[in-house]
Amino acid sequence: FKESSKGEISILDSKRGMNVGIFLKQFKKSNHSIVEDIRRGEGKIYGAELLKDLLKLLPDAEEIKKLQAFKGDPDKLTLVDSFMHLLIQV
Repeated sequence: FKESSKGEISILDSKRGMNVGIFLKQFKKSNHSIVEDIRRGEGKIYGAELLKDLLKLLPDAEEIKKLQAFKGDPDKLTLVDSFMHLLIQV
């Protein structure tokens, strides 16, 4: 895990984080809200294209292992890592 100068912890590599970050910014919702919508099956809110894009961004097996290995404070994770951390718990 890498800690930034802001005290945020990053799990995913920076290129991957940037791609997921760009995807998340279009929603203007919190990570918790997005993941809760997914958990409840509220996909119609987002539309088929965005859900297809989300599928492409899901964490791979190695990233899932890293996210599961994180035992620290989830509030210290970067926005992207926080989203992925919440997502693997669905």
